[in-house]
Amino acid sequence: MLADLARGVPSIVCMHYDRAPGSPEHFRLVLGFDRATNEIIYHEPGQEQGAYRRMANARFLELWPLKYARDTWLAIRIVLDAGKIDVGAAPDSRSGVTPAALAQHVMKLKAKAEIPASYATRVVGPFLVIGDESPARVDHYAETVEWTVSHLKRDFHMREPPNVIDIWLLGSADSYVGNALRLFGKRPSTPYGFFLPEHQALFMNIGTGGGTLVHEIVHPFIAASFPAVPAWFNEGLASLYEAVRERHGQLWGMPNWRLAGLKRAIQAGKLPSFAAMTADSDAGFYASSTGYAQARYLCLYLQENNLLHRYYDQFSTGVAGDPTGYKTLVRVLGDPDMTRFEKEWQAWALALEAD
Repeated sequence: MLADLARGVPSIVCMHYDRAPGSPEHFRLVLGFDRATNEIIYHEPGQEQGAYRRMANARFLELWPLKYARDTWLAIRIVLDAGKIDVGAAPDSRSGVTPAALAQHVMKLKAKAEIPASYATRVVGPFLVIGDESPARVDHYAETVEWTVSHLKRDFHMREPPNVIDIWLLGSADSYVGNALRLFGKRPSTPYGFFLPEHQALFMNIGTGGGTLVHEIVHPFIAASFPAVPAWFNEGLASLYEAVRERHGQLWGMPNWRLAGLKRAIQAGKLPSFAAMTADSDAGFYASSTGYAQARYLCLYLQENNLLHRYYDQFSTGVAGDPTGYKTLVRVLGDPDMTRFEKEWQAWALALEAD
């Protein structure tokens, strides 16, 4: 068989017990033999970055498992057409998480005993869904994750996050707080949920409703697709889908509980202009009492007028020249008198009713 490899005949070879502790027996794709270095070239499907590995010929023969006699070794092999090996480029990190990365991630979490044995887990795209409720309920949430992911990719052409992200779904406030303290050493600042980029984890009290789940999934997709996004649009788009259904084959946000606060701010004359809201710093936006509601209902208005996807496309591609998104907003709206437009928008918002 080595003679075949030297001639460039790739083979699938059953090998072998790698003598490191806990290593499994599995198939490797042996691609060829490098005469100059006396090495086997192979793919390692069980490990991340496993393409075009090299192994010394002596090590290859040492690990061969099927040695039934001195002169008779058994190989399980499928001979492929001979040809030149074309070493492809490294995978594009923008294409999403590989199955090998997910498998390695799950093994690491289990090795560290971070996931209690009673918790159910599901893999959906780049996410590992972890829940403390029944497997049936976790399946339901996993379907919501899959639905949201497919729409973000299709509706907005967003990229998948390049890293595995854990979605912790806790069914009660006690479990939510207790697991946050156990895993991250801190108490949540919100009763609903939060995203920890440094831990690549979405963490939420799913007992408060599924809107938080969809909201939080939006954030890592925007981070991967629109890294320069300002907080107002990041949170405006995410909060738009706190109350969501499918309409016209797309994600469709609905009026929700944030409407009451928006109406109070409008009636009190305390709502900043869109120019001021978009120009505010991220810290200023998060400190504002009206930011989330104003940004959400601006996104809802754009959605209702079939302008939201156009706005996202133009803002994300032109952010270098318009980092706040205000100039793009004016252009997408058709260059209206913005003082008049904002009065009309406020009247539109006051006429809305939340379910």
